Amino acid sequence: MISYMEAFKQIIEISGGQTSLVRLLKSIKPDSKIQQGHINNWINRDFAVPSEWVIPCCQAVNWQKTPHQICPELYPHPDDGLPIHLRSAA
Repeated sequence: MISYMEAFKQIIEISGGQTSLVRLLKSIKPDSKIQQGHINNWINRDFAVPSEWVIPCCQAVNWQKTPHQICPELYPHPDDGLPIHLRSAA
């Protein structure tokens, strides 16, 4: 099992880097003031993705990483935060 920060770093890698991730996040939340420095701070200073950015980050990489993998405290079940069509059948 990978750590939540490793999962977030994989989101960055999948998206093509921090700058590319910012571009994707701005397309999801056009009114945001997100910048590359925010991403860097999440990794190197905060050691966490802010709650309001967990789902957009997962959405940015087409759910290749899940909210549960990025923030299990807020999304304790593996299906939490996923679109309905991606949830496993219970």
